[in-house]
This record gives sequence, structure tokens and C-alpha cells, in this order.
Amino acid sequence: MNKREERGKSKKAILGIALVAVVLASVTIAMLGSIEAYSTGGPYNLIEKGVSNRVLIGQNLQFNSATWGATAPQVMRYESGDLANMYTATESDGNYYIYNVNWPTTGAFYVNGDSTTKEATLSVAEPKMPLKLKVQDKEVTTLARSTELTIDVGGINLDDNDKVNLVIIGPKGQIAQKNGQRFEDIAVGTLKSFKIDTTNWDIGDYTFQVKTKPDNACGLDKSSVTKTLSIITGEIIIEADTTEVPELTIVRLTVTGIPCHQITVKADPLSKNAYFPAGLDDNPSGWTTNNFNDTIDDDGVRTYAVEFNDTGVYTIKVIDLSETGSYDTVDITVTDKEVIFDVPATIAIGERVAIKGTANTGDTVTITVDDEVVQKLDAIVIDENGEFEEEIDTSSETAPAALQIPGLVKLKAYIDRDEGIGDIRSDEKDDGSTTVFIVRGWLTAELSTDTVEPDDDFTISGTAKGSKDVDILIVAPKGYSGTNIEDSSCKEMFIGSTGVSATDDSFLKKIEVGRYVDPGRYLVVVLTKGSNEWYGSGKDWNTIEKALCDYSLKTRTQDEMLAVFDDILELSDDLIWVGYVTVGEEETLTLNPIADVVVGDSLEVSGESSRSDGTRIWITVKGRYFEIVPQAASVTDNTFNATFDTTGAPPGVYAVQVMDGYGYTATTRVLIYTEGVVPTSFDTGEGSYPSIRGTHNGTITIQRRQWW
Repeated sequence: MNKREERGKSKKAILGIALVAVVLASVTIAMLGSIEAYSTGGPYNLIEKGVSNRVLIGQNLQFNSATWGATAPQVMRYESGDLANMYTATESDGNYYIYNVNWPTTGAFYVNGDSTTKEATLSVAEPKMPLKLKVQDKEVTTLARSTELTIDVGGINLDDNDKVNLVIIGPKGQIAQKNGQRFEDIAVGTLKSFKIDTTNWDIGDYTFQVKTKPDNACGLDKSSVTKTLSIITGEIIIEADTTEVPELTIVRLTVTGIPCHQITVKADPLSKNAYFPAGLDDNPSGWTTNNFNDTIDDDGVRTYAVEFNDTGVYTIKVIDLSETGSYDTVDITVTDKEVIFDVPATIAIGERVAIKGTANTGDTVTITVDDEVVQKLDAIVIDENGEFEEEIDTSSETAPAALQIPGLVKLKAYIDRDEGIGDIRSDEKDDGSTTVFIVRGWLTAELSTDTVEPDDDFTISGTAKGSKDVDILIVAPKGYSGTNIEDSSCKEMFIGSTGVSATDDSFLKKIEVGRYVDPGRYLVVVLTKGSNEWYGSGKDWNTIEKALCDYSLKTRTQDEMLAVFDDILELSDDLIWVGYVTVGEEETLTLNPIADVVVGDSLEVSGESSRSDGTRIWITVKGRYFEIVPQAASVTDNTFNATFDTTGAPPGVYAVQVMDGYGYTATTRVLIYTEGVVPTSFDTGEGSYPSIRGTHNGTITIQRRQWW
């Protein structure tokens, strides 16, 4: 062998020794890393040197002096490589202790050093003590007596040698042991597979909780959550959540018995009107039936659902097929479904109305109006209190037709009727009904005052049943082109609107009177659209402004504006209210009585006015087919007069009207007749005068009704 080969062999040997050393070191480190602190079932968690130790918050730690030497160990916590905390053990009885650990659970913990010089490593965690009560793999809150109960503490992170108590509180108090089984000083390792035989246990309610014993669990004083459990008899029992229900109401049945026993559940006697809907609770999932077989679950409890589609008393029976003669029954009384309406006795066309009431069963209710079904009232949801409510606008195109025609209508209710299947069939039976009276809406209004000063205000208020809003129009004394009552710079009629309360049908509008508006008597008009939400009949007047656009308004007087409003509302269900308010001081305008005159004689018209001297008074004399030429008279000392020539005037009743230009008018009637002719009746345009009989002596005075 040459030197080169010797050197190569020497290098390989050295490398082999080094590899062996590395492998042994790795194995040693791996073995040490798997070793942790441990418990002996005493008051301390024993911390070992040279390994990783698990520490739980709340534990007491012990460092044996035989291992750690004469110097008290120090636990150092690092964050991101920096020393954050240092905890020094205290010496007692020749050993070292740290009591009631209360450290952060983050960071790196080393004993006597850092990551490179440490003598041991610690990991810190919160103690975990989960608890579940199970029968086989199913968590339970109820089980039949004699069933084996599993105490599941999966995920617990206490040491297997720590000892705990399973605290069980039953109907007669705490149970320390039962059937030879103790529930105190249980090692955690044993508790992880702990099962309890409930044979001969008392029937009733129990609580379960795991609690540590500090002296036997490294000083920990902790408890798990508390779990409840009801232990019931192992005999077959059937119970219903209610024993009296309306038709088509689901009844929950609870069957308890011995786990794994075969049972039969059925209506007894069998009836097509008592059935178990497919898939509800533990019912068979594939079909609806009136009887079926099943197996009692691991927890000894099964839950079923039964429904009835006719009234009567039904018996539901459960039979334990594994026990001869073991069965139980429950009787259920089924009553009629019922809906009680809570609706107003009178409904105005155009109003929004709440269709509501209560039902004694069901998920939805369909309401018909004179047997008509509309989408809005189809399958209304019934809440958990048995109440239902749906608001409907009677003016809507989608509202039932009967709600838009005056008269009596009948509301009927159908519980759990399929949605969207249309109007009622002749064979369908309602579950409740009521009658309401449909009427047209109405309008009332009033002014807060008859007289108001400029730069002041007044209100218009009232009720408009069946309307969502009202329009308000105010015409100046001089007519449409007079001053706007709120703005003297605007020379046209005031037009405004205000909403109507959905609660009490009231409305209110405040009018701010301008400082420099014309004084006089203003015409106030309140209008409402009818149930079709349009003005008039057969036109596209969806607003009052649009309706007025079809008229020439600039020169219209107050009376002519009233005629326009009447024309808009003709042949419709629209409503109008008329009032007057005086801006400035109250004025007067009156006519003196006028004697009947013969055709060709002079007609004297006179009266009084509170206007100042020189104020012009306009006077008209109009018959049904003839008008005498109008005149203007001037006020002098608060009086006025004018003379009209009646030559050529046809005999008849004439209306004499005076106007002062400030919105004040006065009207009377006069009879103009032909001398020597005895009139028998006169057409006044609003009905005929009574017949006049007897001889004519030159003057005929007729006692006639006043219609102005």
C-alpha cells in the first residue's frame, strides 16, 4: 500500500468516525427532544435537564437539586431573539420551585441560558379539559337507564399521571361511587377511556364535571365545563309535545326505550288521516306512511313527526318488538283549523289597509276577497305567535277588484294553501271569514281662521279618507292672475299639496301670507284624486297641474276657476272642498231687496259696501238665455246704485250679482214679466217657481226659496 492509499484510507476512517458521531448525536438529540416534564400524581411538574419540558399555566414546577446542582435554575423567555423575561426558582427543602406558573404562552423558554447554551427547553400552554358525554360515538343529553355512558375527554393536555375527580350530581346529590365504580382520584390516562354502567341509576337529571385535585395534578386547580344528562327508564315510552292540535299541525313524538331494540310506530287503528311525513325528524326518509319499523338509537331516544288531516281523536302506538307485551300509546285530539281576522269593518277605496289576524296552526295563510286570489295576499307567512299581516293598497292595479267597488265584500282565509295555484275551487273549505264594507273616500277640511293679516299665516287641515295626498289651490280676489297668496311678485294662482297620514287620514298645510299681497277674500280649494289616482275621467291627468294645462286660465275669475275645477272633476270620484279666507280687514258687500218689474220698466239695483268712496262695483243681470248689459257703479258714502233698462228682456227670473274686485260678491233674483200676462211658472235653472194663479194688478211678488 502506498502512502497515497494510506492517506486516503486514513481520511475515510476519520470521515467514518465523524459520521458515526453525527448520527449518534442526532439520535441522542432526537431521543432527548421527545422527553418532557412529567407528573407522578403529586403537587409538582418535574422539570428534567437536557430535554424539552411541557408546562401548563397554573402548575407548580420542581427542579430536583440532584439534577440541577447547587444553583437555583433560571427560566429565560426570549422574543425574536431578545430576552423578554426571566423567572428564578426558589429553594426549599433542598430542591428548587416555581409556583403557580402565570407566563405568556408565546416566545421561547430556556433554562439557564439561551438557544445555544440552554440546559433545558420549556413549552408553555393553557390547560385544556374538554368534556363530552357520549353513547358510542354520539354525544347525548338523554339516555335510557342501563345504557353504557362514555366520558370523552379527548384533547385533554394534563399529564396521564395527574389525578382528577369526576363530579357527578344526581337527583339525590353527589355520587362518589356506583356499581363498584369510583369517580374520585381518577388518573387522566384512565379517564381517557372511561365508561360508566348506568344500571340501577336513579331516573332523573344529572350534571357531570371534571375537576383537578391540586395536590395530585401538579398544583392545577381547574374544572371542565359542566354537562347535563337526563337518565330515563328503559321501558318503551311515547310522549307527544302536545295532545290537542288543529288539523295539519305537526306533532313531535319522543320515543324512549332500550338501545338497539326493534320497534313499530303506528296509528292505532291505522288511518289515512294520521300519517308520518317522509324525512321529518327520524321518520322514514323515502315515503310518507301511517306505520313503520325502526331501531332505538344508541342514546335510547328517537323522535318522530306525525300529522293529521281531519278532526278526531287519534291513538299513536309504539311497540317494543324485542320485549313481549311491551308497548305504549298517546292520544291526540285534532280540532278544526281556524283563522280569526282583525280588520276594520269599513275600508275606503284608495286607502292602504292591513289585512291581519291570527291562525291556530300552519305556516302560511291565503286571503281571498270575494273568492279572488291576488299575489299580495297569497301565502302570507304566519309568525311564531300565530299572527299574520299584509298591507294592501286598495287603489293599486294589483289589488282585488272587489276592494275598488262600494259594497259588502267577504274575506276568507285558507291555511297552508299552495302558493300560486289561482282562484278558489268549489270544493275548497275556508278556515275563517269576515265581512267588510267598502265605501268611497271622503274629504273634510277647515281653516284655522276666516281672517288673516298680511305677513301672517294660517293652516288648512282635515281628513282625506282613501287618499295619499291632497292638492290645495288658492285663487286671489281678482282671479287666477291676482297675487299669489304667499308671493306678491307671482301673478298666478297658488298651487300646493300635502301628504295624508296613513294612520288617521289627516292632513295639514300651513300657508304663509305674503306681506304685499292683494287684500280681499281668497278662494281656498282642496282637491283629492279618486281611487284611480288620476283626476277626472278618461284623461291622463295624473296631477292637478297637468289637468289645468288643458284650460285657458289667465283671465279666469274666482267663480270661473270654480267652474274649471267642477269640469275637471266631472263624472269622477274625485272630491272637492271650498272655503274662503280674508286677507286684511273683513269687508262687506250687500244687495238691497229688488221688486219684480214689468218688461220695459227700469230695474233699480242698490246696495251697501264697506269700501272707500270711488270703489267700483260691477253689476250683472243674467237670465237663462239673456243678459242685460252690465254696469259699474261707484261707492259713495258706503252705498251704490245703478239703473238697468229691461226693454227687450225676455220674461223670466234673472240673477243679479254685484262684485267689488276683492273677492266679495252678493247675489239675488228678480222676476221680469210681461204686463197683463199671468205667469204660471218660471224655469230658474235649478227648478221651477211655483205656479202663480189669480189676477194681475201690476205688481207680482213671488215668495221664493233662496239658493245662493
